Amino acid sequence: MLCNALERQDLLDDARFTVNVARLANLPALVAELEQAFTRRTTAEWVELLLAAGIPAGPILDYREALESEHARTRDMVMEMQHPVEGPVRALGFPVKLSATQQ
Repeated sequence: MLCNALERQDLLDDARFTVNVARLANLPALVAELEQAFTRRTTAEWVELLLAAGIPAGPILDYREALESEHARTRDMVMEMQHPVEGPVRALGFPVKLSATQQ
């Protein structure tokens, strides 16, 4: 499925990648092929394309992106903490919210 979504059907017949043992033995080459393929679209485009193909996908966010994400805001996960040297800093809070506990 992934090779089809990447438009890299040639990888399906590549002896270096046909079975897991071969993929592991040739992992640097496989990673290079996948990295090259993923440069052709944006993260958002890949997520949409992969999800449409039935492949679980989502962006990997850096810390700043996670703090600013709609998901973190909606889940009320961003909190401010007092750092002993830096002063107030924003951080990701605990994602689980229980109705009978403090948030």
